[in-house]
Parts: sequence; C-alpha cells; structure tokens
Amino acid sequence: MGNFCGRCGCRLEPRSGLCPKCDSARIRKRKWLLPMLLILALAIVGIFVFPKAAAPALPEESTVPETTQIAQWPQVELVTDAFFDDTFAGIEQHGYSLQRNPFYYHIPQINLNLPGIKKINADIYQELYEMLSVDGFPEQAPFTRCLAYTVGEKEDIISILVCAYDRFYSGYTEDGQYAQYGDDHYYIVYNVNRKTGEYVTDEELLAIYGFTPESFRDYITGALTSKTHEFFMNNGMFSVSEDITQEDEWTQEWYIKLWNESISEEYKSKAMPYIDAATGDLCIAATIPVINSDGIEGATMNLTGTSEPADPETYRDVTVQWS
Repeated sequence: MGNFCGRCGCRLEPRSGLCPKCDSARIRKRKWLLPMLLILALAIVGIFVFPKAAAPALPEESTVPETTQIAQWPQVELVTDAFFDDTFAGIEQHGYSLQRNPFYYHIPQINLNLPGIKKINADIYQELYEMLSVDGFPEQAPFTRCLAYTVGEKEDIISILVCAYDRFYSGYTEDGQYAQYGDDHYYIVYNVNRKTGEYVTDEELLAIYGFTPESFRDYITGALTSKTHEFFMNNGMFSVSEDITQEDEWTQEWYIKLWNESISEEYKSKAMPYIDAATGDLCIAATIPVINSDGIEGATMNLTGTSEPADPETYRDVTVQWS
C-alpha cells in the first residue's frame, strides 16, 4: 500500500508522494513556486550570459563623433587659372632651347562671389587673352614664351602681378602706325579689394604702407635710378666700367639721358604699386629706359624690403594648371 494514503486510502502522486486529498494545500503551493523558481533562474543566467543593452543617451548628453561631422569642402584658392595653355610647349622658337622657352600661359581669375568680381575677371581675361592672340599664339608659333602671375595679399587688398616673358609684338598701334617691339618682361598689375569686389586705387594701396601719391613718387626715385644703372651696366651692346666718369663722352651722354628719363614724371607715373606674393612688401612694376631692344624694359623693385620681388615664372611650377 505504499502508493496509497494511509489516512484516506487515495492514490498518492507518483513524483511528490503527496495525497491529493490530505495534502492539497502543499500541492497548490508547489504548482506556483516551481515556475517562479524557474523564471528566477533564467533571469540570473541572462545577467551573466547575455550583454546588457546600451541605454540611449539623453539629448543633452548626445555627442557626434568627430569622424561623422559634416565634411568641409576643400578650400578653393583665392586666385586660380581661368585659362591655361601648354599647346606650344614642344616648339623651339627664336633660337632658344625648350628649357628656356617653356611656352606655358596662365590667365588668372578671382574666386570671390561678389558683384564686381565678375566684371574684373572679364576685364583680366579679355586683356590678357587678346594680348596672347596677337603676340602669344598666332597661326604657327608664339611670340611670347610664357605668361605667369603671382598673388600678394595685405589686409583687404589682393595684388595680381602678371608678367609676359620675351614678348614680341608685330602689328599696328592705336594710332594706326605699324610697329614691332620686344620686351623681356612686360608687367600688368591688378589691385582688388576682396571685401568690396572693386578695383583698388594706387592711393588706397599706398596708404596701407604709409605713403601718399606725392611721397610715393619721391620715394621711388632711388629705386628707378638703381635699376636704370643696373640695366645700363648690363646693356649687352658695349662694355661699360663701373666708373661712368671714366667713359667717353658718348657713353656718359647715354647714361645721363637714360637716368633723366627714368626719374621723369612720365616714367614715375607709369610705376604700378603692388603687394609682393612672397613677403607682403610694397613693390613696383615699372618701365625702365634702356639702350638695346626697343628702348624700354619692364622691371620689378622692392620698396619696403630687401629681397627681390617674387618672379611669377619661378614662384610656382608654370608647367601645370594652377587651381
């Protein structure tokens, strides 16, 4: 009778050995206690086995990783090429070697979104492209071996110095006269205000360096005299000693004539002030009277520093587009 209750004779439960009648309260308690123990056991296992889910950060605690910040557009250079040409890079011309005559042409444009800049860029392009069309790349071979520029900045002013190298012109002048002439260096200067998008006057640029137009013209006398002397001593036509007073009367007359011309109001008024790209110094691009060639030559001079002004042809690699 081991499978029957000794008190009431009912069959005992096979697993628990309890009487369904006499032990009913204990049986009910076991029915809910076992599931609860099972749930508790599973919960404990879950804590140690499964990773804890990350709680979302509060809005004030949210941060954006640096790698997901909005990407910045590559900074566009202030002045880049509006036109670049290397078509004639493989042509030998005027008896020079290819190394001497690279034949690369750069026309600048200012990359500022201002109303006046569009017109300034059009002015620059028209002037330089028309010049190249005449003496740069006519039908067979160019008469100008290189066109390059530098860009100087000081405060709100941008200075673009353009140089045409070994420029040879053959055509008609404004008054209808046929003319031929050549320049080793032919300079053009564009001074622009980067805030207003307008051309800058010489007076505005000079004021940054403490000059008035009158004091500027007086100040450049020494620079023009020195450059005239340099060109005269390296004229390529005849040998001249350092002591001009020892030369013959004809040579002395030439020297005095060129010196007087270079410091005349006519030549001073043609001096173009600009900001040097390498140093920020005030420089001028000027025309100097010379003996050989067509009687004039372009040159640059540093007025407020001691270094030579940056040369557009060597300041950057002229064989690639500047962008």
